[in-house]
Amino acid sequence: GSLTLRVAFSRDAEQKRYVQHLLEEEAEAVWRLVDQLGAHVYVCGDAGKMAHDVHDTLVRIVMQQSRVDSDHQQQQHHDRAAAEKY
Repeated sequence: GSLTLRVAFSRDAEQKRYVQHLLEEEAEAVWRLVDQLGAHVYVCGDAGKMAHDVHDTLVRIVMQQSRVDSDHQQQQHHDRAAAEKY
């Protein structure tokens, strides 16, 4: 296997970059890696607001990339979470 590390610095840069921004920029690759290759997504940081924002971004990526309805997508996300992919 391999590991790709992306970092986002919201406090150390003039223009804030958050984890969800990086995920959105790489949405197609994130989807392909998780859906086709069974990749796992690991996120380090604040479990408060950031975790919720990252979760919402991943849900949007699944909806957009898989082109399925919201109910079906929610089930897929829960299935992935149960399989510990995120």
